[in-house]
Amino acid sequence: MQTSIILGTGRFQAVRRLSARVRRLWYSAPETLCGGPLLSAIKLTSMTYRAGLEMDRRRSRFRRRRLPAYVVSVGNLAVGGTGKTPLTLWLARYFKNGGRRVAVLSRGYGRSGSAPGRVPSSGELSALALEYGDEPAMLALELGDTPVYVGKHRWESGILAIESSRADLVILDDGFQHHALERDLDLVLLDASNPFGNGFTLPLGPLREPKAHLARAHAIVLTRAVEPESVARTSAQLDKAFPDKPVFAAQHILRGFHAGLGGAVIPLRNVVARPAVAFAGIADPQSFFSLLEALGIDLRMAFAFPDHHRPTARDTAALFDAVRTCSADLLITTQKDAVRLPGFLRRVVCVPELEIDFGEDETRFRRFLDRETRGRLVMPD
Repeated sequence: MQTSIILGTGRFQAVRRLSARVRRLWYSAPETLCGGPLLSAIKLTSMTYRAGLEMDRRRSRFRRRRLPAYVVSVGNLAVGGTGKTPLTLWLARYFKNGGRRVAVLSRGYGRSGSAPGRVPSSGELSALALEYGDEPAMLALELGDTPVYVGKHRWESGILAIESSRADLVILDDGFQHHALERDLDLVLLDASNPFGNGFTLPLGPLREPKAHLARAHAIVLTRAVEPESVARTSAQLDKAFPDKPVFAAQHILRGFHAGLGGAVIPLRNVVARPAVAFAGIADPQSFFSLLEALGIDLRMAFAFPDHHRPTARDTAALFDAVRTCSADLLITTQKDAVRLPGFLRRVVCVPELEIDFGEDETRFRRFLDRETRGRLVMPD
């Protein structure tokens, strides 16, 4: 049965529909872009964006500051989801298991609070997601006693992490474009199958920065590295442009499902082939729906909401109506979406647990991290 994709509900349908059209433009071949005055105007806007980007970078570098800790940045070149959060979790656990005092720094996109602070690892999740941001709330829940701090200015939240939690290594979540803070290790994530889209910067293309700026990165991680041909093609392209840049490949593995967020484990065999309705308010919801279908889940209907969307009463009614109409056994959503849900809805959803898996590249990636950090970390007391 073919999945019916619903682009949100109410006024959000127009937002999601526009978003889908923009993504098709961004990830089409450059030669397919139509000409005319509109394209010329968009190209001019893209040039203006790049000029503003360069001005902001020079201004930030002039005020750049260094934290008294080792700083690892996890970022990307293109807008949208490339798996920064799973890699941040992986790195936080890896360095903590190696004896480091780790803290994660996030801007806290869309949060209602303004002052820098530590995200509680327990409490009413929807309230925490509103105050601190959905991704920081999820990171804090997953990492437990490894502290997560939010703040617009990462140096301030970094100092707070060092003074309050005695952190000697901090991880910048989505930090590649944060030029105001010195970093010791820059890791940039790219989608293995289509890393640069049409090759243009915003708004004509998906790139936050020109491809040449990858020269700043210490290493590149190719995510969604499922197809060997795509990995080989992208790796060859990167090797030609940046011959001395280490490139690692990883994919996202679904380890299992939970009844509710962090609830009882549901074995994969109990989910496969059962009729389901799914919803997601992330940058690329289609990738999530495709992952569920690839597992063999009978996905009857899927709702794609705008990124960071908090479901309304109308959305909730539409979801439950879809479950009844499709005779679905499961209502599935992402971890990031689940933290934004009201308690009654969070308890009934089925939440997959995704992890980043480096496969054959894991040993090489661990050696790279050890080599880069050796002798450059403050030993714990």
